[in-house]
Amino acid sequence: MTALKTYKRKPAPTLQQAGQVRHTGIMPGRTLGTPAPPIQNEALTNYIADELQQLENTLTIHGQATTSIEDGVTTIKQNIIDITNTTGTNTAAISQEATTRTSADSALATLVTNLTATVATGDSTNAAAISNELTVRANADSALATTVSNLTATVTSGDNSNAAAISSEATARANADSAAATTVSNLTATVTSGDNTNAAAISSEATARANADSALSSSVSSLTSTVNGVSASVTTEQNARVAADNTLLAKYGVRLNSNGYITGFSQNNNGTTGTFKIIADEFKIIDPNNASGQAGVEVFGVSGGYATIKNIRSAASGARLQIDSDVMSVFDASGVLRVKLGNLS
Repeated sequence: MTALKTYKRKPAPTLQQAGQVRHTGIMPGRTLGTPAPPIQNEALTNYIADELQQLENTLTIHGQATTSIEDGVTTIKQNIIDITNTTGTNTAAISQEATTRTSADSALATLVTNLTATVATGDSTNAAAISNELTVRANADSALATTVSNLTATVTSGDNSNAAAISSEATARANADSAAATTVSNLTATVTSGDNTNAAAISSEATARANADSALSSSVSSLTSTVNGVSASVTTEQNARVAADNTLLAKYGVRLNSNGYITGFSQNNNGTTGTFKIIADEFKIIDPNNASGQAGVEVFGVSGGYATIKNIRSAASGARLQIDSDVMSVFDASGVLRVKLGNLS
């Protein structure tokens, strides 16, 4: 194994030591062989300090190869890169690790990368980072591929902090009798000032899976906003499943959550029967052509366990039964009013 090459910065010389040399000649007022007086040279001092800083900003690369024999041949190769650059309290860094491994019945490769940048001034710190991890693996029975990624950005000043982040994970897996693919992603944004915190987030998860007996696909997504502990969210869920015995299920639903008060709807269809469920205080159907829009005529409503129908007719013209609020009318085939009940004014 090769030793890791690094450089440890030493204190910049004062140059007083530089004068501790013996001169071959005799300077006026000084005996031969006595130490020379300290040399004062600001430019040279700064030059040496800069050179030492450059050495501190080092690049190290470490490679290793290992071979062992245990029930076959296993070979491992690894490379590591580490780059760091620092000026005062500002730092930028890149690190990467790559590994490959093979044996008589398997193969593996991984790559991990990290990038960071930080600027600090007084009580303020700004930082950004990216990390990625990739893995592929295969053996006699299965194959797997995964990626994990994270992006973060943070600005902090005193007790104020703003942060944004994106994380994602994807996995694909297959074996002799099944296959599955999954993705998960999260987006967050947060602003904190003293004791107050405002946050917004979007998360989603999607899955597709199949085997010898069934197939399934599902998707769940959520949107959340929070201000000082009060939150609202929208969650959407979709599922489709088919089994070898002809069992079917299709589902779709939306849930609205405003600080713990929930409304929404769900649909279910199993190939034979279907349901449509609504959680709401009122249910309205509004004519989109009504000029007043959402404040238009309430055609149909359900509230408090009662259904309210303001206007209804059995046909658009001709023989029909028609209800207009508190009046019921019956027309013949010629459209002539024959019966009127209710408010006769």
